[in-house]
Amino acid sequence: MSVYTIVDTIYVGTYVGANGIAAITVVMPVSFLIGSLGMSVGVGEASLISRSLGEDNKDKTFKTFGNMIVMTVSLALSIVALGF
Repeated sequence: MSVYTIVDTIYVGTYVGANGIAAITVVMPVSFLIGSLGMSVGVGEASLISRSLGEDNKDKTFKTFGNMIVMTVSLALSIVALGF
């Protein structure tokens, strides 16, 4: 994500100017926050799913996966609602 930010800043700075770079500077921490929330849910749930698969507990695996989907959708909807 940091390389994307650097390249994005170069292009925006070249074609838009200082106001574009200021907009990127304001939005980037929010983007990192959203990405970190998604990664934390994904990594945590993947760990739980892999452990339940290792225990050959398919019921727990399906429940954990369902919880991951619900949590991801609820986080996405709450972030969108907060953004509006």
